[in-house]
Amino acid sequence: MACLLAGALCGCEARGIDPAVPARPMQLLGSKAGFAVDPSSPAAAWVRNNPGSPATATVEQRIARVPAAHRVAVVEKEVADDIRPYLDAAAGSRAQALLFADADRGAGCPASSGSYRSWSSALAAAVGEQDVIIVLRVAASEPGGRECSTDPRPQVTENVVASLRASARNARVILDVSDLAAQSVPAVQQFLDRMALTGLTGIAVNVGGTAPDAHIADTVSKLRRGNLLVVQDSSRSGGDGPPGCNSPQARLGPQLSLSPDAGWVQKVWITTPGVSDGPCGAAPGSKAGEFVPELAVALTR
Repeated sequence: MACLLAGALCGCEARGIDPAVPARPMQLLGSKAGFAVDPSSPAAAWVRNNPGSPATATVEQRIARVPAAHRVAVVEKEVADDIRPYLDAAAGSRAQALLFADADRGAGCPASSGSYRSWSSALAAAVGEQDVIIVLRVAASEPGGRECSTDPRPQVTENVVASLRASARNARVILDVSDLAAQSVPAVQQFLDRMALTGLTGIAVNVGGTAPDAHIADTVSKLRRGNLLVVQDSSRSGGDGPPGCNSPQARLGPQLSLSPDAGWVQKVWITTPGVSDGPCGAAPGSKAGEFVPELAVALTR
């Protein structure tokens, strides 16, 4: 049976389950009670810089204090300085650390390009022996464009996963195929068929998206591979309208919904609600990646 969480595991008594029967651990959390809150998230940074705004209390309580992945969006020489404060805070609170990063890092042709190797090595060195879940994003477009005789992404991604697993032995890697899935489900299927899945914990869908559960159920059923977990970014999946760029109908989704059953879609916030998709939808004057408090508040309604 699935168990809903919001930073801590729910009690068995509330679900009518015999508390004398030991609960199976959640595969993403193990012995930890929940995921770590990112004190440097775009929402948290906005709250600190805008203490007097009418939106501050709502953004802080409904978004900034909710556990979500820390996005790694820096060059390799800055990786350690960027992620160590978050990882140290997670370790200090005995919470599960969750990182979100690009897999290809602009690797060109051929796939043996060293750009991803140095970046993944820097990430692995910064993670060290800590138990960290790393969500690796696969871009929808091929690095190198038409200059590549074959798509280098499967090999690049496979090598990044192998590098992380070899140097950061306690890291668990989840492959984000959301961009590919938005392009077409067969594109994801072909991608997964072309790479070795050894070393992966799962695949992630709807990362940065606004699709409610009903819109991704069919996609999930077609992407399952063996015992790999399927993880959904639920940060903006609470609406009932079709997915879209800064969709006005999007709402906050479940903060955390996990199950020890590998067949269950595991839901967690991977992206920060309120971060714009670009100049579109409910925020036509915004830039992609910019935190927009009006968007954030609209998601809480």
